[in-house]
Amino acid sequence: MWRFEEVQENTTLNTSGLIINNSCGKALDVPGATFETGKRIIQYEINRKFNQRWRFVKHNQGYLIQSVLNGYYLDIAGESR
Repeated sequence: MWRFEEVQENTTLNTSGLIINNSCGKALDVPGATFETGKRIIQYEINRKFNQRWRFVKHNQGYLIQSVLNGYYLDIAGESR
């Protein structure tokens, strides 16, 4: 189970937030704050930096999850089920 915790700031980033694992309390994190494509996302202690901030972008009938840091979207490698 995951939750979205909005980051409250007086900037255009106020629509972003952290995606937190309820079981361990860690946030989804872009490791090393990389801009390299294809990197695996990790869970890491909450620090609220840009590599842990995400936004939901409306797309057709659903949403894409986009990194605030690099603008990349979460994807499942190889479209694996």
